[in-house]
Amino acid sequence: MINWRSRGQYTFAFGLLAALPRQCASLPGDGGGGSGNVAGHSVAGSGGDTSAGEAGRSGAAGDTNTAGDAGSGPAAGGAAGEGNPAGGEGGEGGAPDLPDRVTEPLLGCNPGTSGKATPGTFEILPSPPTDIADDPVRWVTDWSGDGASAVGYYTTASDGDGHGVITFQWKTGRGFSVENKIRIEEAGFQEKPTALSSCDGSVIAIREGDGTVYVEGASIPPVEQQPTVLNHDKLLLSEDGSSFTFLTGGDIIRSWTEWHSTKGPVSSVLLDSVDSLSADGLTAFGISGCYYVTCNPPAIFRWRPPSSFQDTTTGAPTTIVAADGESIVYGFNTSFIGIWREEATQSISCGKPCEPVAWSSRAQVLLVNTEDGYLLWTKVHGLRPLESLLTLPPGWQLIPTNLSLDGWTVTGTATTDNVSYPYFRATLNANAFK
Repeated sequence: MINWRSRGQYTFAFGLLAALPRQCASLPGDGGGGSGNVAGHSVAGSGGDTSAGEAGRSGAAGDTNTAGDAGSGPAAGGAAGEGNPAGGEGGEGGAPDLPDRVTEPLLGCNPGTSGKATPGTFEILPSPPTDIADDPVRWVTDWSGDGASAVGYYTTASDGDGHGVITFQWKTGRGFSVENKIRIEEAGFQEKPTALSSCDGSVIAIREGDGTVYVEGASIPPVEQQPTVLNHDKLLLSEDGSSFTFLTGGDIIRSWTEWHSTKGPVSSVLLDSVDSLSADGLTAFGISGCYYVTCNPPAIFRWRPPSSFQDTTTGAPTTIVAADGESIVYGFNTSFIGIWREEATQSISCGKPCEPVAWSSRAQVLLVNTEDGYLLWTKVHGLRPLESLLTLPPGWQLIPTNLSLDGWTVTGTATTDNVSYPYFRATLNANAFK
């Protein structure tokens, strides 16, 4: 592990940032940047989590999404749905003391914190501990796969010569910690800072904004500034924290994607951009420029570093894969959602215009946005209003953007008559998957 940045909890004021020492040299930049862990999470199984997932596929762990093809009947809440594989009838069914009929692993977590352990909770995140009067401070760039922590950054106002960039992590039950503080001269900003979290929050990937990318919590060497200004766009971190990718290049340099990992040497693909990573970091989906293969660009490719093998014949409808590295959720049309897997595609009718927002590790639980509000879908329950599965204080309206990999925790922003858009974390009620 590279211990040239240290983690700590601080009580501090950032008015003194001008006195901070430089940690990296600066290069003039183009202000580029883009970031993001798409749909809240990266993708596909690791270690002990894989065995739990496979047990579910064979029916031993309650993988009702696979077993339910023969069911029929209306789903709960009046929405179109598929059958209840456990009982042969549609609908929710089951007393609260019965086993959950939907189980999803926290792929990439070791062990992670499931929202099932504390059902029915609702938390509003406070603003980070800054001395800047800004309520609320918009700072979150990623939530952990278990939904128990968030990471992000805050940029201080310029003093005329430079900015301060502070990277935070927030964990439920612990509060804030400062992961990194750096001062960057105005000429040194070449891309937007960001931070990404692994499934359990133990690994954080940080793009500082001055051409440096590094990982805290895993033994992956940092990517330092280069003599030629290069971008680090589409930064992705695998849920197990073992691997990250980014699209690099420059104004006059053809682009390529690099894969950095504890599981193999640095690998790259020329001209191709990676849009999602599996939870173990060993499967990537993206858009192919058809540089290595014969195809009609743009084609969707599947890349399995470090072998550098690319498959542009997947038939995948989009490039955003779920944590299992096999399931792709997409808008089939305006009122249907599709779940693509190599062997078959499942179609879900919303009965109204809808779009998928986020999903669990094997896409057995979907967060769906409709003109009438947000819904939660499972195969055995159909579509149900999200707020009917939560315990919320009066007056709060949610804008959920992320779903934990086990489907038990919803995060996003919220609003009341008194305050708009603070970040929230909510766990489903105990009987949500009965």
